[in-house]
Amino acid sequence: MKMDTSQYLDLFLEESKEHLGELNQKLLDLEKSPQDIATLNDIFRSAHTLKGMSSTMGFDSLADLTHHMEDVLSDLKEGALVADSFVVNTLFQAFDRLQLMIDNIEEENHTAVDNSDLIQILSNIKNNISENVTGAISSPPGQDHKEGFELNEYDLTIL
Repeated sequence: MKMDTSQYLDLFLEESKEHLGELNQKLLDLEKSPQDIATLNDIFRSAHTLKGMSSTMGFDSLADLTHHMEDVLSDLKEGALVADSFVVNTLFQAFDRLQLMIDNIEEENHTAVDNSDLIQILSNIKNNISENVTGAISSPPGQDHKEGFELNEYDLTIL
């Protein structure tokens, strides 16, 4: 028997947005200081909480993507991986996808988002597989894919 979680949706959305804000800020911090264990701990904690809340609410694809992020973050914390620009950019791409999924939940858009591209890259990073680790990230449904180079909001902020 599945628990009715609809009464908790507003709380889930509010707390998810707080954790996404924390993730965004801490990922920016990590980019500046890749060796900062306190920042990695904060990112891990937010991702872990978001994973648990998503799982409890039955948002399995959100929980699954967050779980794979958490695996990479755990290895970063333990020093098994280095937070190089590729790893940090991949975490930002995962963050963007989490944001999209939470926005979809809030807008009651039930379109499934295929996270297999990011999950594969995160798994490759975790397993230190270098071939195909730079695989293309496909655009989520509902977002036009444009040829060429495009700056996202984060890139524009940095510039």
